[in-house]
Amino acid sequence: MSFGFRLRWRLEHGRTIAGLTDVANISLSPDLPSLELKVVQAASRTGGQGLDLRAEGFTSETEARAVGARVQSALLLASLRRGYGIVMTPRVPGGSFTNYAKSLVAEHWGVTVHDDVYGVFVYENPETAAFMMLGELELAMREPLEGTLESWREALRPGPCMAEGVFVSYDLFAHSRFEISSRARFLLLVMAIEALLRPESGPPDEVAVLDAAIGVIRQSSLAENRKTTLASRLGQLKKESIGSAARAYLDRAWAAGVLSIADAADVFQTSYGIRSGMVHRGITPDPAELANRSGQLETIIKELLVAVLEGKRA
Repeated sequence: MSFGFRLRWRLEHGRTIAGLTDVANISLSPDLPSLELKVVQAASRTGGQGLDLRAEGFTSETEARAVGARVQSALLLASLRRGYGIVMTPRVPGGSFTNYAKSLVAEHWGVTVHDDVYGVFVYENPETAAFMMLGELELAMREPLEGTLESWREALRPGPCMAEGVFVSYDLFAHSRFEISSRARFLLLVMAIEALLRPESGPPDEVAVLDAAIGVIRQSSLAENRKTTLASRLGQLKKESIGSAARAYLDRAWAAGVLSIADAADVFQTSYGIRSGMVHRGITPDPAELANRSGQLETIIKELLVAVLEGKRA
């Protein structure tokens, strides 16, 4: 039994590899097998070329995966040195083939069909491997002028209220609508809700204890930079956490009839945990999951912003 690996990635906007019009057999290092490079996705509005690199002839899955990871790491380093970026995860959820469709292709062509997976993918029997993909989905909307003007006139009547944090929150929401990457869109929507939060001070007795501890730190023999760092950390504890502030705010908004999602607080808490996992531990959910969660977050932030701009209080 033999194994192969496939490395799938996409170049940033406006970047292509000149002259790569067919399959190219390339060599990267004397200790690596011959590699096959080809374009599998044309440059478009959503990004540059999509590329596919394959190597065969490995005797074990472990060997194939190790070499694939090594080549991938080198690719990332090379792109940084040349001053551009590549993506190793799909920017938006793509279409997918049903198992029935894949079985028909497999039977007709006598191959083993795999989904189009970004990053390193290891598979058995390279000589019969085939990959199926659909293009990324796009949606275009056209709105009549009179409809736009009527909505604008209607919005003027209550006298919009630009409360603290609203412009920043709206700006983050708006940028999420421009963003193609499902990961970036999700993070922007989480931050849009964060921008509306105003964490309150903790109980007076807790604040007093923290102030006393900060005083001890200030009088200690630690270096000044360490004193400042420790005092700042304790100072942050004098206010409620983002999670606590968000739950209180969103529960009030639901009680006030502002939100249509009853468990909005739970939605945000889960999303905030995912955001922390992405930013601090490098754990990124599937783009389809991020897109679904972004849909919920978008509903929440839109309803919150409408309520604040209409002068309603949560």
